[in-house]
Amino acid sequence: MITSRTLLLSAGSGPIALPRVERVAWEHQDGDYRRDSAARTYAQAAVQITLRGQGALLSPGGAVIAPLPRGTALCFVAQRQPVLYGVAPGSAEPWEFVYANLDGEAALATVDQLVAGHGHVLPISADHAVVQALLGLLPAAALSHRRISAAVSARLACDLLAALVEGIEGGDDPDRALVEDAMAFLSARIEAPVGIAQAAQRCGVSREHLTRVFTRSCGEAPATWLRRQRLRHAEILLRTSALPIAEIGRRCGFAGASHFVQAFRRHAGVTPARWRG
Repeated sequence: MITSRTLLLSAGSGPIALPRVERVAWEHQDGDYRRDSAARTYAQAAVQITLRGQGALLSPGGAVIAPLPRGTALCFVAQRQPVLYGVAPGSAEPWEFVYANLDGEAALATVDQLVAGHGHVLPISADHAVVQALLGLLPAAALSHRRISAAVSARLACDLLAALVEGIEGGDDPDRALVEDAMAFLSARIEAPVGIAQAAQRCGVSREHLTRVFTRSCGEAPATWLRRQRLRHAEILLRTSALPIAEIGRRCGFAGASHFVQAFRRHAGVTPARWRG
């Protein structure tokens, strides 16, 4: 039985920022299937759409952080966003999915922003035209290679990204609305001394309820999300201001310069001074 089919796509020349699809694959995996985005060797966006069964975002210990049922897509940028995922523990059926790997600066930036604003799990119909288009590209053999024009590759990538945005805009999930309200509140006060408790109060729920809903919806705790947003804000301040590094750390919620430097190094792979250049 074939459990995977993969099409490698080579696009013609085009602007380096142009979104393009580099790989399309279909897989049918059982309960032993586990993957770690950190194992990928270079930055590339991934959009993985459940067709049947159920996958899950997983903790390092294998616990389910967020389910990935039919009608959802797992999204991340490898080398930037560490994600563990696999077949949902205890699932009675295999996990069947189709995924696309996207290259191009615009594609990576778009997925980065979607994940920052809405989490790793996004709504998309498995019957959407772009999902069917991806499936229609797949070869009968396990592995194949095809050359396509840069324009065709970009159109397919943009259609897929647009479908993700469409799913977000069309959603009426009250949990998603709560999460987005909390994200908006915190993002607007990124340099203010506010945290999850204040966001929960603003949204009219308990901190525990917000944390539970946020984690289920986004695949990570709100405190983890907020810390990453503050570090991304620090990246901008380092490049666009002459503020001392300690002051940037303070504005981004770090009590001491050494704590900020350590956190920034873990986040960006270099010290704030090196990032500033």
